[in-house]
Amino acid sequence: MQAWRTMLNVLVAIPFRTNTPRIFLDMALEHYTKLTYPDLRLAFMPNCIAPTTAKYGANAQARNELIDLYLTPDIDYVLWLDVDLVKVPRDLIETLMSVAPDSIVAAVVYVERVNDGSACFGNGGWFYDTGAFIKDGLHASTDPIFPGYTGGAVEVESVGCCYIIPADVYRKGARYSAIGCEVEHVALMKQARAMGYHIYMTDAARCEHAYLPKYGEAWHS
Repeated sequence: MQAWRTMLNVLVAIPFRTNTPRIFLDMALEHYTKLTYPDLRLAFMPNCIAPTTAKYGANAQARNELIDLYLTPDIDYVLWLDVDLVKVPRDLIETLMSVAPDSIVAAVVYVERVNDGSACFGNGGWFYDTGAFIKDGLHASTDPIFPGYTGGAVEVESVGCCYIIPADVYRKGARYSAIGCEVEHVALMKQARAMGYHIYMTDAARCEHAYLPKYGEAWHS
């Protein structure tokens, strides 16, 4: 990074399917405009990629295409936001960057609440991304996130849904792929760890994912 630069440039990456409901597109753009970090670029990119044999293969292709099109030489970090997040902290980038500079850092993501009571399918409120969050070879559970987790930043093997990542991970050749039913983030995180990067999650930044039955789920399948 050149010495005269005082801020790091962040690319906010929000890929979405062409049949994504308008309510999520509007919310995603609102999340972007409310972020308080000053040096931002937006990659708000629809994709028409055909399904593949791997369950998350199209997702991997869409993310790789976005990186290939939008990762310019002056970008230092990429912030990935799922398009169907309904709540994103305004200071998300500052919070994630403060945890571990030059590392991959993710917010915890819960399903939005639709009813009072304990977290369950009928009420919402459970930890969302059990497919991508992995620690010690174990996938995150819905509640608690991991056995023994009591909050704060913790090093993990993989994250997904909402995280900031140094752009050099991609410049060094790491890309998304999906094998079988494996979420596309997992392969990317393996490559990043092999390069020497650390991965953390923190509940200092908490986002909420849409409770999909509330909005209709056909577009998401």
